[in-house]
Amino acid sequence: MNFVKKLYSGRIGSLAYLVGDLISWGGFWLISKSNKVIPSNAFIDIVEIILILLLFLFMFSVFTRRLHDLNKSGWLSLLVLVPLANVILGIILLFKPGSHEVNRFGLPSQGGKFIFKELFAL
Repeated sequence: MNFVKKLYSGRIGSLAYLVGDLISWGGFWLISKSNKVIPSNAFIDIVEIILILLLFLFMFSVFTRRLHDLNKSGWLSLLVLVPLANVILGIILLFKPGSHEVNRFGLPSQGGKFIFKELFAL
């Protein structure tokens, strides 16, 4: 449980947001392509469901921590589920610069070589 709490706390910059978004959508794409290659059975279906849930957990983590960088509540990440609002939110999160000083969610993102460390809450 501590890992999940750490996964949703803190801040990430726009580059880490872009990388995290690409990783999550790439994962969804791979799962959809695996359906055509691997014959479906109960075990494969359960594994796919678990992987999809983990990808959603990661994707919402990326959205939440990017919103924290903008000093906004992570609950706004639920706008991802609303058509058109998700596109507008994605563009804002990608291009709007985060606050450079400490905010209520912590220190600014380290960026650069620490992207994967920040993304996966290591």
